[in-house]
Amino acid sequence: MKTNTLSLAVTLLVTAALLSISTMAQEREVRWTASSSQSWQGFNIKDIRESSDEAFDLLDANDNGRITLDEIDIDFENLSEEEARNMRRRVNLARGRFMKWDAEIDRFDIADTNKDAVLDRSERENEDKSVRTHLLQLGLDELDTDKNGSIDRQEFGAHLADIETLDEDGNGYLTREELANAEDSDTVRSALGRAYEYRWAVEKVIERRAAVEAADRQKSADETAEKQKRN
Repeated sequence: MKTNTLSLAVTLLVTAALLSISTMAQEREVRWTASSSQSWQGFNIKDIRESSDEAFDLLDANDNGRITLDEIDIDFENLSEEEARNMRRRVNLARGRFMKWDAEIDRFDIADTNKDAVLDRSERENEDKSVRTHLLQLGLDELDTDKNGSIDRQEFGAHLADIETLDEDGNGYLTREELANAEDSDTVRSALGRAYEYRWAVEKVIERRAAVEAADRQKSADETAEKQKRN
């Protein structure tokens, strides 16, 4: 188990190094570890938890403290090109967290929504959408421990419940040695793999929103300037 966990830890650390290639990723790496003037201390547990919270806030579209199926099952066909670009990171994050890709399913049975043992034209055209919705629902059901049909913040971050137990010296960072000593490889995979995925996706969405807002402000300024010129 320790050998498998060590291999996983090394893989994660290599992935982290690759993520540091761009300037943005390098800046993110500084925030995740220690200050740039210090030697590498490890993965910052506080930042890992914060990245999970940021991801939850991003997926909780109506800000009611719960994630429901309609907030993560997004159909691009109903979105404009601009809306699709703005939504893509959020969709990828949702599918990465909730989609049960490894589930054994019967595509025909899922697509046959009226259960008449025949797929009509509408059911055939919507087969992929029906399967996607089904796989997302499976993932949501798995995380929904209180079975109320939605995911709260605690359920969303349940994979981080025992992350502090990996921090043997209690300094708030996970080092290579601590990762190598971890007995639960699933905890390591969830805590680090998902955390990087969350932070990366959230930053991209924020960047996109900022770009759209800047473009809107510029458009408004140009229109105002044009009106003043005419007057």
